[in-house]
Amino acid sequence: MTDETLVEQAYTLLRRAILQRTFRPGMKLSTLSLSREMGISRTPVRLALQSLASEGLVEMRSNQTPQVANPSARTVQEIFYMRCLLEPEAAALACGSSRREELAEELRQGAEAERRAFSKRLLDDYLEANERFHSTIAGMCGNETLATTIRPFLARSTVILSLFDPFYEFSEDEEQRIIRENRALVAAIGRGDGQWARETMRNHIETTYRNLPVHAIEEATRTVARLK
Repeated sequence: MTDETLVEQAYTLLRRAILQRTFRPGMKLSTLSLSREMGISRTPVRLALQSLASEGLVEMRSNQTPQVANPSARTVQEIFYMRCLLEPEAAALACGSSRREELAEELRQGAEAERRAFSKRLLDDYLEANERFHSTIAGMCGNETLATTIRPFLARSTVILSLFDPFYEFSEDEEQRIIRENRALVAAIGRGDGQWARETMRNHIETTYRNLPVHAIEEATRTVARLK
């Protein structure tokens, strides 16, 4: 097996462990322990961790053991606060787009991709579809400065949702609520209702934030991660 294949293998295993919550926020990722569990050398594991760090899922600091990212409650609050300031306005502006009906169809397809991922409990697919959905709305707003400002917050939110979103525990009612919110937002943009799009987007982001159990993460998660 080539070194490149070993890195991909380690990356896939580690990323899955984070997304499936086997590895919790703040959990230590000992290169030595993980390499022994995987039966490979430390170098592929280290490179895989670096790739995950570039995505924001892992924190690597000089002279410290890598760990699963663990953003503070304040950081999470600040990111969602900025989203609540910016994205409702982007949604309202998108309603003035001359291509809004065409773009609304693109959003409908994106919302359907989210629904399918949700129903199958595929977190990775759901997060990708969710970020693309919000990024599409930002791109529709006609203000590139606003769209460019929003996108980094979406990327950081995706990491936060990877770590904390109660995706696997959502009830059917909660799942249906999210689907209804997406459909309402798409409908508002399709008919050019800026005020409704603004309010729907704000409520959606606020609800997402309230569902995050950031304050409930225990210090016990700082133990060394084990794949088994």
